[in-house]
Amino acid sequence: MEVDFMRIAQDEHMFDEGKRLKLSITQDTYGQPVRSYSDGTATKCGFEMLSGSERDKEKMTVAQYDAIVRIPIGYEIEPEDKFQITKINGESVSIDFEVAAPLQRGRTCNRILLRMVKP
Repeated sequence: MEVDFMRIAQDEHMFDEGKRLKLSITQDTYGQPVRSYSDGTATKCGFEMLSGSERDKEKMTVAQYDAIVRIPIGYEIEPEDKFQITKINGESVSIDFEVAAPLQRGRTCNRILLRMVKP
C-alpha cells in the first residue's frame, strides 16, 4: 500500500514528456538491412541532462550516458530503440537519444540511461 503512494508521488513529479522511437528493420532492393524508427506512445517523464557512466557487474561492461529519464512503471522500451524528449518543463523540444543500457526497473518508477544521438 505504501508503495502505491510512493508511485503516485513519483508520477506527480514527472514534468517532462517523451516517446519511444521503435526500431524496425526492412530490406532495400539489394537485400541490405535498412533501419528506421517509428513513433511510439508518448509518456510523461522526468528528464535530467546528466552525463556519467555505470558499470554492469554481471556483464562486466560500462554504460556511458548523457542523460537519465524516469518513466512510469509499465512503459516499455527496448535497448535497440531510441527515446525522444518532446517537452521539458512544458516547452516543446525534439531531442533524440539512444538507449545506453537496459531499462532499470524500480519500485516506484523505471529509469533509462540515454546517449545523445549525434547528427
